[in-house]
Amino acid sequence: MSSPTLAVQPDLSLPRLITVRELAGRLALNEFTVYHWITQSPERLPRVTRFHGRVLFLESDVRDWFGTLHSKPAVKQPDSDQADNKRKRGRPTKVELKRRREAALLEGDSAGAE
Repeated sequence: MSSPTLAVQPDLSLPRLITVRELAGRLALNEFTVYHWITQSPERLPRVTRFHGRVLFLESDVRDWFGTLHSKPAVKQPDSDQADNKRKRGRPTKVELKRRREAALLEGDSAGAE
């Protein structure tokens, strides 16, 4: 008697979906922050999938998105000299006023010495 042969079935499994709660947990964020980003800044998150009124993310999209986060070059912080040259809005702090006075005194002394 011959043994029955097993037919190999193609993998018909559905892609894994991640909820907002799971994504928020992975990002260490509040769920409401993720919902806010979905509506206000969707470019900050992986592609959103909506299914029966639920907001979901494909796990493969999340994995790819995480990879792009780590591969992006870090934003270069301006040098402290450049940051001081930019004019800030609002009233100057006491430290800024003191620096300006000291700089003005030094310029006055150097101009008088010439």
